[in-house]
Amino acid sequence: MNFELLTLDLAGAAKQPADALIVLTPAGFKPGKDGLGALLAQALKAGDLDIKAGKLLALYRPAQVKAPRVLLVGTGEGTVRQVRQAVSAALGALRSGGPAVKKLALCFAAAPQAGALRAAVQTVADASYVYTTTKSKAEGRSLTRVTLGVPKAAALQVEFAQATAAVAGIELAKEWANRPANHATPSHLADAARALAKLPKISCQVLGPR
Repeated sequence: MNFELLTLDLAGAAKQPADALIVLTPAGFKPGKDGLGALLAQALKAGDLDIKAGKLLALYRPAQVKAPRVLLVGTGEGTVRQVRQAVSAALGALRSGGPAVKKLALCFAAAPQAGALRAAVQTVADASYVYTTTKSKAEGRSLTRVTLGVPKAAALQVEFAQATAAVAGIELAKEWANRPANHATPSHLADAARALAKLPKISCQVLGPR
């Protein structure tokens, strides 16, 4: 699965080519006058969108948005826990009906708090992970690309890099933890360690019997 981080306001998020768009909306956010912003403003004014973390409003093919499925999701005060809760609720709603989402756009309507972007990345990865290595008829992960939009991407590049690196490490650990013993022999693990050692700043020493 590929993650990318872009500078996007709501107008930019509305133009993203995706199967679904999730808009994370914190308390106190004031939408602009663009098409998606106007939709969000109307939903907030009418009380159709509860800003509590995890509460959401689903829209189908709104004329103002390129993505056919749009979820406006409250994040409360926008804490790490609340963002995780909101993203989890949105992904659950997408899974509950409709075709599988292959390309997802996830936009923070306002600048996320420290750690919130990482929480969003890890929640998406956890929710979409599927183990397939030794499964004969297992369908793999349907989600292949996630575009994350924030007001200022440059300020969050370090956190984004840490988040995607953490996801790669966690999924590698899941892969080997899920394998049956005959597919995770010492030789297999040694090969995995050697593969890791090909990455920058990583080295390994494989110890065998003396």
